[in-house]
Amino acid sequence: MLNSFLKIGLVSLTIPLLMNAQAEAKNKGKVPKDAVALSAEEVKAIYVDKTFTFQPTPIVYFNTDGTLSGVDIMKGHEGFIDGTWKIDGNEMCTERHFHVSDKTKNGGDAECRKFSKVGKVVYTQYVKGWDVFVGDVMTGFDKIATPGDAVSAKVEALHKKFGY
Repeated sequence: MLNSFLKIGLVSLTIPLLMNAQAEAKNKGKVPKDAVALSAEEVKAIYVDKTFTFQPTPIVYFNTDGTLSGVDIMKGHEGFIDGTWKIDGNEMCTERHFHVSDKTKNGGDAECRKFSKVGKVVYTQYVKGWDVFVGDVMTGFDKIATPGDAVSAKVEALHKKFGY
């Protein structure tokens, strides 16, 4: 059974992705028939060297070398995230590891999303990970990132604080 941090951490990584989207696709759970798959380069442009700040948490940075790092700080718990990302065609997959001060309560997850577009509207479909979200489609995910790394100093501070 997942400990409380993992439950909160995993939910806080996934739900904000859905909640922060500007609008859901009109045909929830489906990508429009006339949508065109994004190229790997277009998907990279959404993620690479960008920081995603979800409300209320976490903050995740996608490094140019295929790694990711982040912090998950909420009332009652705090932790840091590290992992990897990989893009294959229009699909982006991540493997994440969650770390807290009590090293016996660490854990992780993996998930994948596919990207397509109609005109300038990018559709993001959750295709692997938490079953409750598989098949969900949203728009606006490509708009919630900021360029650069806004998280590494916070991750390093938690490394030191937790003795990693």
